Amino acid sequence: MSSADKILCSETVYVVGVSWRENLPYLNVVLGDQIERFHVPAAGLRMSFKVDEQKARRCLGYAQRSHENITYMACKNVPELGRLCASCNKADRIQSANLHQAHHRDMALMDPSIKQYLEHPHRLYVAIFRDGSTKVGTTRGAHGGQRLIEQGAWFACYVALAKNGFEIRELEDLLTDSIGLKQAVNSTRKVMGHMQPLEDEILLSKLSEIQSASNDVLDERWSDAVTQLNVSWSNPAAELTTWTRTAKYPSPLDSGTHNFEIDSMIGRLAGMNMVGFPQTLIADLYSLFGQPLQFGDYEADGISIQEALF
Repeated sequence: MSSADKILCSETVYVVGVSWRENLPYLNVVLGDQIERFHVPAAGLRMSFKVDEQKARRCLGYAQRSHENITYMACKNVPELGRLCASCNKADRIQSANLHQAHHRDMALMDPSIKQYLEHPHRLYVAIFRDGSTKVGTTRGAHGGQRLIEQGAWFACYVALAKNGFEIRELEDLLTDSIGLKQAVNSTRKVMGHMQPLEDEILLSKLSEIQSASNDVLDERWSDAVTQLNVSWSNPAAELTTWTRTAKYPSPLDSGTHNFEIDSMIGRLAGMNMVGFPQTLIADLYSLFGQPLQFGDYEADGISIQEALF
């Protein structure tokens, strides 16, 4: 039985995240009260479901970092606020604080798993999104672009490689302090960027200016531990026609019934095909995460669709 068939046979389905492997998107899914998480290929997946409001939402769990990799910690609890239960929220906040503030903390007092995770090589990048928003960020490893594709960047450039994550976070803060590059772009700007995108030439020109400014700031930091990079990256979706004519999906995903097919994804944004609509409809799948879903043969809530469009 395929992973897509499993969700059709299950009484309750929870989507707990989106993951990427080799530039392909997957929905991370758990069934009923199970702990096992499996990955359903998102491209081409028919999403015909209703949100079962008689059942409780499910905590999304959190990521545990270690020397080798990132491990998903599943949870069966009902979230109290947001998408996580109190226990997972605390663990996730501690992990995040330890990770992002590691370069400011006493090494002797650091969580060993975070320390080991950061001892691997890391890269520094500058990225731009379709509305022109820019950011600086870091990613573990000397190769690949998974972090960028997870975040939904449109174009990016890797500007530095460090022997560890402590050095790279110092450089990240340096670019934020020196040229004002933010370290996050919110999902609303990402969605709206696909509604009214800037021309690729404009985005690439702006990114080139940011890369040049970044190199000027980092010029005195090159050493045996930190080396300069000039590696361009573009989102594979930039080659698709799917994202050239788009509209925002007009119904809330956390209630009602829905029927669409996922064509492709950018980060956790789904580009969806729906009968009767010539353009690609875009939605942030985050509002779907942790909701109790029942898959079947459903019609979309027509009234809410029409009201939102007109």
